[in-house]
Amino acid sequence: MGGPARRPGTAPTVATQRRPWARPDSAVVSDAWPELPHLHDGVGLGGYFEAYAISAVLGCTKPDPQVYQHASDALGLAPERCLFVDDDPELVRAAIAVGYQGCVALATASPPPARGQSSISVGSSRWSDDSHRRPQCSD
Repeated sequence: MGGPARRPGTAPTVATQRRPWARPDSAVVSDAWPELPHLHDGVGLGGYFEAYAISAVLGCTKPDPQVYQHASDALGLAPERCLFVDDDPELVRAAIAVGYQGCVALATASPPPARGQSSISVGSSRWSDDSHRRPQCSD
């Protein structure tokens, strides 16, 4: 079996977020496995994140509010001082409900529209069968 798939441009995009004038506090909120920090080290993303909120460690998955709260607590920030970016609008809405700022990131294989033109396309291939409900954190 191969390792996890990495979206092209991930490392350079994260690297651009490390400007001297930018606030360095960053966390990963992920429905991933506990080894994620080590995997990040292996692909050049080590050192970019001060905290991880990983579902396999916490025992629940996004959109459970405790996942987001864990990340902001680990950074020592109020949720209102945090920005959550994801490609799933449902998960962004959940972070906003906790108090975060939210941003839906859309990836596309096509080039951006030319100046003076606008193009918006939103789609989803997300599985919507309720039979695979996400576990919730226990109180």
